[in-house]
Amino acid sequence: MDGGQDSAQQQRARILLVDTDLIFTSRICSVLERAGYSVKTASDATAALNAVRGADPPVDLVICNLASPAAGLPLVRAVKAIPDAPKVLAYMSHVKIPAIRAETMEAGVDKLCANSAVHLRLPDLVSAVLAGTGPREEE
Repeated sequence: MDGGQDSAQQQRARILLVDTDLIFTSRICSVLERAGYSVKTASDATAALNAVRGADPPVDLVICNLASPAAGLPLVRAVKAIPDAPKVLAYMSHVKIPAIRAETMEAGVDKLCANSAVHLRLPDLVSAVLAGTGPREEE
């Protein structure tokens, strides 16, 4: 894909960020918007599900902190139960624990990564999830 097509994909991609940490959310939104994505936020599961269900045009990607009370595995399962569900990029600090990784993958997460990966490589992670490339788990 050439740079122009990559930029066009980013312009079209609509992202919903679900987290209760307003400072972290603000930083992530800034990074994603500078990369050309359209970003909306939700601070709880109800708002997130309403945003996904009512989005026109539809949400392409949900990014969520699995450790947040607003965005755990129940939210991932609910999002993935929606017809034509968006992709889900989830992050948390305990990605190395095998049982947690397995449960997360079974819930339907498209990519699981450590909090540090989100801080360091967010635009690349988002691009890979939207393109359906790369491993499902990153540290």
